[in-house]
Amino acid sequence: MVSVRGYYDGTTYVATETVNPYKNQGVIITLLDEPQPVRKPVTLEKLESFAILSNNADDAQNYISKMRADRVF
Repeated sequence: MVSVRGYYDGTTYVATETVNPYKNQGVIITLLDEPQPVRKPVTLEKLESFAILSNNADDAQNYISKMRADRVF
């Protein structure tokens, strides 16, 4: 048995950790009283906006700062 954290998005239960379930595998879902931060899906366009190819360390620092500001990771 494996315990996996996740959240309910109003329609579906979404695992926030990588799991490899098999088809028809039984699960136990426990609903906690603590609300989770709202997570919105990241679009491919948004991900591609962070793809910067540069040898400049300043560009890399700006890239990381922007990711942190947007809470991408």
